[in-house]
Amino acid sequence: SLHDALPISAPANRPLPFQPADCFVSPTFDASARESMLDVEYGSAKNPFGLIHLKETLKMDVHFPPASDARARRPVMLWIHGGAFLGGDKKDDQQMFNTLVARGYVVASVNYRMVTAGGIAALESIKPAIVAAEDARAAIRYLRMKADEWRLDADRFVVGGDSAGGITADFIGFTKNYNDGESGNPGYDSAVNAVLHVSGGMQDLAFCISGGKAPDYTPSGCVVNSINRGGDLTDDISVGDVPVAMLHGTADTTVPYISAMKMDARATEVGVNHDLITIPEIGRAHV
Repeated sequence: SLHDALPISAPANRPLPFQPADCFVSPTFDASARESMLDVEYGSAKNPFGLIHLKETLKMDVHFPPASDARARRPVMLWIHGGAFLGGDKKDDQQMFNTLVARGYVVASVNYRMVTAGGIAALESIKPAIVAAEDARAAIRYLRMKADEWRLDADRFVVGGDSAGGITADFIGFTKNYNDGESGNPGYDSAVNAVLHVSGGMQDLAFCISGGKAPDYTPSGCVVNSINRGGDLTDDISVGDVPVAMLHGTADTTVPYISAMKMDARATEVGVNHDLITIPEIGRAHV
């Protein structure tokens, strides 16, 4: 039927009860003894960018705490690499993986469909984030499918990322009325419980000459700027959304600091639990 052919809407995310905690904060495991599964196929989809829409096999690397971890269920970080939707790889950000594994997380780092033609011009829309988010949601569904086998806590999923990955994480965490995508593993849940972004944001504003100065941090000379053409989704953050932690440098010219400032202001306005960790005079907040 026509109804059956319609794309499935992305599910609402689920905030957990919010309270101070000391678990998952201090290192507990030796990350050098982590166990990893590389190039795990979690789905496939045609790449909509370029002249030839080739079908891509989607892969993730999964990093587990050492074998000494006997917990029945471990929380999960779904990590999305940066690279302006033009490059980057799931092998990036190893320091972040070790930091999380040492604190008891299972980390799944994903590759996703990227812009293969059109270069920066293709970034003048939110489509790259939509496509990346669809793949990341398929990865979340895959992980929930493997929850029993891999001892994953299906009720404690964080989505995080750096730069383009942070933008995608924010998209998954806070946008409304988008589809779940068809990149794989239908029938499983793609909701998340929290967001971590490093140099992310929810407005299509990037590659600036200057990130601006305090207190407004208004950037200038931005190559990508479609915020007046529907490219600012910051106001999608709404009452009842999941918490978000943001890490951003004030001198960032790739994704300007004002993007995080606007998210911080909006989250405050609607009462969403959040934390903006500001790094003064730093460009990229490397992980």
